[in-house]
Amino acid sequence: MKVEYILIALITLTCNISCQSQTQESRIFTEVLKLFPEMKFPLKYKDGMIGTKIKNISKKDAIKYFYFTENDLRMNDFNYNYDEDIKYDHWVEVLPGALGKISNTNYVALVYALLKSPTIGIESYTAKLSTFSYKGQLIDSIVVRSQYTPEEDWRDVVFLEKNSLQIFDYKPNLENYDTEELKRGIYSEIDKDGYKTIVEIKDYQIDENGKINLIKTYPKQYLKESVSYYRSYHKDSDDPMNKY
Repeated sequence: MKVEYILIALITLTCNISCQSQTQESRIFTEVLKLFPEMKFPLKYKDGMIGTKIKNISKKDAIKYFYFTENDLRMNDFNYNYDEDIKYDHWVEVLPGALGKISNTNYVALVYALLKSPTIGIESYTAKLSTFSYKGQLIDSIVVRSQYTPEEDWRDVVFLEKNSLQIFDYKPNLENYDTEELKRGIYSEIDKDGYKTIVEIKDYQIDENGKINLIKTYPKQYLKESVSYYRSYHKDSDDPMNKY
């Protein structure tokens, strides 16, 4: 009987410690959630809807909950002396910014961004949408805004409702470039007045468990200007994001 009592006591003690640990973890993650403003819909960032009061996520929380590495949070704000051909390194810490929050019953969705350069500014960043349990466990994640190469692509997003979003991938219209020249890395247009950009639009939906699912892919659209043009808002352009 004593052995049984001891086992019961150990199990109870283990459960209490586990419950206390989970409660403490939930409280810590709740503090992280307070950094994120609740989002209103529809919402897009292209026309300057990012406010100036973006709160930074601490380095500790960025690594713990958002899976950034030490290297992700270090950027080289270097100077270059062209006369002497010397590079002067200057490593600085760059923390992710809390852009927005979507609160739901079973999960919370967070939109956060990390600058690609410490000096270029907010127009050069990668933004992700990640869903979490309220204990801080990551459920799913997707990049919603980013520049993957210096010149030739762009991803952007419109949050339509609490559980639905549209992602726009802008790419150069390779159909209007000489294929032989492309092999040599030269973009030589066949038709100077032809369409310069292709945009591919996809609908995503977040289900009740926080999983981000692709719902629909639309036929590609052809646009008049180059990809870089569509990285910012132009009121009277042919950008399909303008309807929101």
